Amino acid sequence: MSDSFFGHQAFVSNLRNTPSPGEPAPEDAAPSQDMPGAELVPPANMRSSWLLVHASHAVRMKIESALKPCGLTGLQMSVLNMIKNRGGSSSAELSRRFFKTPQAMGQLLNPLLEQGLIQRAEDPDNRRVLRLTLTDAGRKAYATGDAAMRRLERDVFSRFDDETLDTLRASLYQISHLPSHSASAKRKDD
Repeated sequence: MSDSFFGHQAFVSNLRNTPSPGEPAPEDAAPSQDMPGAELVPPANMRSSWLLVHASHAVRMKIESALKPCGLTGLQMSVLNMIKNRGGSSSAELSRRFFKTPQAMGQLLNPLLEQGLIQRAEDPDNRRVLRLTLTDAGRKAYATGDAAMRRLERDVFSRFDDETLDTLRASLYQISHLPSHSASAKRKDD
């Protein structure tokens, strides 16, 4: 989803299910959710998909804040992570992975190239393909960003015991691998 979708203030306000100043609180709103140490319980009428979107937005904002001192955005860190873990990627592979057009991916990659964090080189197996790899500066930036992400994860998930965190991770992984509507329709037609 686009950054403007997640950044839309009215949308986020509706997700929080909080009244405007002077309005009475909804009857189904969970009491004392803002109190430190209080158990957080979602309103009974809030759909799981909205909770997931809201949680994603909250974590994205924390990620952006944690990576800002490193000079990276969350998306840039994700791109560096993919390039690092795959031993190099093409721009086309990144475009597909991040659901971006080639032009949009080029705009995302340009600052990383200009900062000297990534470099392009011919693929030895196919000279028409340019592989992106991390430079020494890119590996250092990645390491700094990764340390910030580890601190962030400890903070965000500190309320969860290991078993709950394992269940959450497995559930999120399953959700992230759901086939899209168009992909499932395409398979039926094949």
